[in-house]
Amino acid sequence: MEQKSGKFVKGVWVEEKVPPVQETKEEEPMEKRIELVTSQVSTSLSQLVGLARDLIATPEGRAHIQKKIDLAGAQIDAAIREVLENEQETAKEGGGIPGKEEGEKKP
Repeated sequence: MEQKSGKFVKGVWVEEKVPPVQETKEEEPMEKRIELVTSQVSTSLSQLVGLARDLIATPEGRAHIQKKIDLAGAQIDAAIREVLENEQETAKEGGGIPGKEEGEKKP
């Protein structure tokens, strides 16, 4: 049995008028979001391409890349020096590989 909303007025049941449901296009908000994100992605890609072009094609960009390369090279050199120094200290302390005598050949 279907219940209808309403109320009693002077002892008589009066059904409430339900406004007709407006058909909303749920696709419109989704379409707008898709368009917005598409334009944002397009803008971001354009900015990325522009940045890449500026890094490669301008003296300022090439200087920035060279600075980063030099910094990375210095960090690699420092890490290699540290490893070599630790190895030398370990060798001086006689802390070679356990069970292996110096001068012993590998099989």
